[in-house]
Amino acid sequence: MNARIIVHPLGALGLAMIASACQATAPSPELQTARDVYLKAEGSRAAMVAPADLREAEQALKSAEAAHQRAPRSQTERSYAYLAMRKSQLAMAKADADTARAEQLHAAQLAAARPYVELLEETRGELAERERALQESERALAEANDAREELGVEQSGAAEGQLTISGVFFETESAELSPEAQSQLDRLADDLLAHEDQRIVIRGYADARGPRRYNQALSRERAQAVREYLLSRGVAEDRLRAEALGKRLPVARNDTASGRANNRRVEIVAARASGAAADDTAPSARRRQERQATDQERQNVSGKDKPGNSPLR
Repeated sequence: MNARIIVHPLGALGLAMIASACQATAPSPELQTARDVYLKAEGSRAAMVAPADLREAEQALKSAEAAHQRAPRSQTERSYAYLAMRKSQLAMAKADADTARAEQLHAAQLAAARPYVELLEETRGELAERERALQESERALAEANDAREELGVEQSGAAEGQLTISGVFFETESAELSPEAQSQLDRLADDLLAHEDQRIVIRGYADARGPRRYNQALSRERAQAVREYLLSRGVAEDRLRAEALGKRLPVARNDTASGRANNRRVEIVAARASGAAADDTAPSARRRQERQATDQERQNVSGKDKPGNSPLR
């Protein structure tokens, strides 16, 4: 059987015409470039910075597309495509310029603010340092207050810078220091040795029972006992002065055992004043109080102590 060859009526010329028509529908290089550049511009900041230029690029691109539909690859298509590309590029250039200006402005603002930022950081550092110093001062003050509480310290005569140290008590008719009193005096001695400019007055007291002269002598023995103990701990003699006040200036009532126990005491007044005795800076109110107590005592006691009285203190 012989094979037959069927020849298409168009022949080779028809196929060539079809291929040519297919190629003619492809966009020109300018149109394809315009499409790509416009899409890039549309997705950038150009839509916000240069919207008018981007709209003109869009209109030019639409004209190029219409020219392509009418006459593919025509000069009109290419002209509109070129215009669309340039408009898109112009919009992106404006967006880039705006970005550059914003960055320059930001840099200028940072440069202008730098001195203030440095000053702020320096101020923060100073405040932090002052806060640390304040915390250290508060901690030191708290420690000092704790130490004073252990010594039985209470503020007295603040204008003169004095301190009253109490808590050194004695048994009836005794000037012997108890272990508790010695422990407090040890801490006081350490403080005095650490502050060599501090002079003190040691004031001895008795309760109101018994003859005045006996109480006066006993209060002097108690003050001397404290003075001798501090001397034994190394405190200089010229910084210590003993004073006997007898039953004057009681801190509690003398009609109870506990009250009398509180009045059998030694108080230490310390004044940070070089070249002057500590008691010289005592307030005048205290001196008036002492004189009033002495006058009252003279009214209650006869000129002589009656013999046979039991010297209970």
